Amino acid sequence: MIQIAYYSQQYGLNINVKEKKLMIISKKRITEGQLYVNKSPVERVTHYNYLCTIINEERTNNQEIRARIAKARSTFNRTEVFFKSHNFSLDTKVRMLRCYVFSDLLYGIESWTLNEDMCKKLEAFETWLYRRILKIPYNSSDILCEINPYMLSFKPSCKEKYLENEVQDEEELLG
Repeated sequence: MIQIAYYSQQYGLNINVKEKKLMIISKKRITEGQLYVNKSPVERVTHYNYLCTIINEERTNNQEIRARIAKARSTFNRTEVFFKSHNFSLDTKVRMLRCYVFSDLLYGIESWTLNEDMCKKLEAFETWLYRRILKIPYNSSDILCEINPYMLSFKPSCKEKYLENEVQDEEELLG
């Protein structure tokens, strides 16, 4: 960082220290460590929002997945009038759900490390979505029989299928 500051000053550029953040990602917990630019300390953070993805020091995706669920729920709630309408078929509603809500939910899934707890949260959110579309009451015990044909199933196999498709696309491009 010292070299960047040095060469930027040679060309008349200044580094705004207020906009810079420092985050140390390591297997070992490092509590001390400071970076200075022009004798001003750079703020140290424990998590950072980079390209609409939350990165944290612990290298876990819990915070990111919760944020994705919240964003997808917000998208669903904004389009709730469409999903409650009787003018559209169930197939159209499910396709719209997959197009708009699941795209917000699954943004960045290729970089997630899913554990059992996070898979359960994703499956619970998916069930919530389908309950709302199918108008299934919360006291209904026959939920899985009614939703099952439409479920995407957020298990690690979903991520594996996505990555397999990406590899196949790259192989086709390379010839």
